[in-house]
Amino acid sequence: MNNVKTKLVIPKKLQQNWIINKHNILNTSMAQGIPIFKFSYQPDSGQFLFAEAPMRHNIMIKVYGNHTFDEYIRGIYFKEKKIVYLRGHEREDWLKGTKKMLRSHGVPKTIKIVWGEKVARKLAADLEGL
Repeated sequence: MNNVKTKLVIPKKLQQNWIINKHNILNTSMAQGIPIFKFSYQPDSGQFLFAEAPMRHNIMIKVYGNHTFDEYIRGIYFKEKKIVYLRGHEREDWLKGTKKMLRSHGVPKTIKIVWGEKVARKLAADLEGL
């Protein structure tokens, strides 16, 4: 596999509250051990935003982002289930680029990275009751 890392830019004001894991970006956590739950990635700029539950993607993007809401690929990381759900987007290349970025920043193949209509229905079922 190609070991070249995909561009990743984390805003300084976001970094202040988190311990960034350079070996696996999704293992980044707050000092209290609170893990990443949601993230947003802008493939062209490489901007990577993340938050703990229950912060909403739109709030995260408004507070930390430099792009409009639709210019991000949005994801949810279920650590216990070892799965990353990416919200569908009209730019399939951005979804693939987000998967490539995650892999190049240490997310192992034991964690599935998925998107699409079936995935969206499964995600809705998984989130029911949370």
